[in-house]
Amino acid sequence: MLLLQSSYAQANLDKGLLLDQLTKQPVAGASVFINSSAIGAVSGSDGTFNLLKFKQAQIEKPILTIVAIGYETEKYSLVSSNAPVVIYLKPKVKELETVTVNAAEKNGWEKYGKGFIESFLSYSDFSKLCTIENPEVLKFYYDSYNNALNVVARKPLIIQNKALGYKITYWLESFEHNFSTRILSYSGLTYYEDLIRPNKRKVQTSKWLTNRATAYEGSVMHFVRSVHDGTLASSGFIVRRLDKVEGNRKGRYSNVVDPKILVEADFSDTIENQKVIQFPKYLYVLYNKELEELPYLIKQQPFKKPIPAPQTSIVQLVGTDAVEIFANGHLEPAIAFFLDGYWSYEKLDKLLPLDYKVKN
Repeated sequence: MLLLQSSYAQANLDKGLLLDQLTKQPVAGASVFINSSAIGAVSGSDGTFNLLKFKQAQIEKPILTIVAIGYETEKYSLVSSNAPVVIYLKPKVKELETVTVNAAEKNGWEKYGKGFIESFLSYSDFSKLCTIENPEVLKFYYDSYNNALNVVARKPLIIQNKALGYKITYWLESFEHNFSTRILSYSGLTYYEDLIRPNKRKVQTSKWLTNRATAYEGSVMHFVRSVHDGTLASSGFIVRRLDKVEGNRKGRYSNVVDPKILVEADFSDTIENQKVIQFPKYLYVLYNKELEELPYLIKQQPFKKPIPAPQTSIVQLVGTDAVEIFANGHLEPAIAFFLDGYWSYEKLDKLLPLDYKVKN
């Protein structure tokens, strides 16, 4: 094995190598990808994977995510160097199943499947063109004490997004929907496979490209890229500060929006070569180049005539004072960027990979 590693290191720097941390044997069939992108590879029988495609990708500070059956998920920061990339994967320790108070629902998908899809894929017209191919891997746990639903996936979810033209592999790490507080939170690892091929019908390809442009306009990715590039106003975003004031009834709050329009310097900065978004309380973000969609309005106010207005969202930082932002629209930690309003309506049905490029 030492001889294999030595000869590998001398051979070329276009391939990475995955090894078992304990046995030092090659790990085959592992998924290697940049999270939330369409940039990925699979390790061969000798444990190697195509490293060149990651180096050539225009991703700032790329971090490889490695997922393999029987191993802990690993993350590897890919820095520019001439050193060979050898990544050691830690085998999972088989743990005894713990007895939980709440057993998984026997007919979980039948009871909660529709609500899960709306929470995870949304309820837009785009979401109607999205399907989860393997819903059987999901387990649903209802916590009656907290009135909350937790969802666990035994294997990665395979999602066909026929609205945008992507096959998505999603490793669900956590999912909780608290029905009392109406707070939804979930996190996971995402890998995209572009369904556009050279031999694909031009009509279908054109439709997907149009839908991708629609999904991008006014999205969180569009907003973060605009803040990073200093093009917030020209992109169509209007940002103000917002506070929540408690009313006469306990637990009832009113949104109070500051009339002053903010520029990038009012809520973003560069600290130690890192660009960050930082602000107290809340940001009120209005996108004036697109109107709210009808499904969103009907869900929000089912007994009123829907009158579309510019898309408005509210952002709060949770558990941190600042989030780092990147030119590709990524922010870290993403889970700290808590969304309300229109952005909370846009989910995996309109989520684009970080390597998505706007067509001029």
